[in-house]
Amino acid sequence: MFSSFSKTKIVTIIFLTISLVGVKGKKGEDIRIKPAWISVLTGLIIYFLSVFILETSVEEQFRSALYMVITSIGFLLILSGGSQFYRLITARFSNDIFNKDNESFPQFEQLLENEYLIALPAEYRYKGKTRQSWINIINPFRGVLVSGSPGSGKTFLSFDM
Repeated sequence: MFSSFSKTKIVTIIFLTISLVGVKGKKGEDIRIKPAWISVLTGLIIYFLSVFILETSVEEQFRSALYMVITSIGFLLILSGGSQFYRLITARFSNDIFNKDNESFPQFEQLLENEYLIALPAEYRYKGKTRQSWINIINPFRGVLVSGSPGSGKTFLSFDM
């Protein structure tokens, strides 16, 4: 694997491509294909042509440091452009119930009737339209924790309102 620079660099690019499969996109990020192409192609050119730095007649430590910096820049450009490509692909082919902004979904819109019901009116956006709905709290006494010191009246419940 380490017998030549080209084998090592190609194996590294293969591992980089595999690692891009796990990239998750950010909501609301506007990704364009042209900057991603430019980033990947520039990165590939810099990454593979950095070998020629090792053939220059400069001090060995400086030459090694310059090679590492230039190779890293190329690698990071490939990584950046590749992650943009993967986000673009996953955003175009996702088939979920969310809208294109990934921020809303169909909600329960009916008002329920109950003796102890607490109903709060609400609005939400779905498919570009503002819709009316209700937040129904069917039994507000279920799951309520009452805490206090002894004698503070925790056991007194009155449902007469």
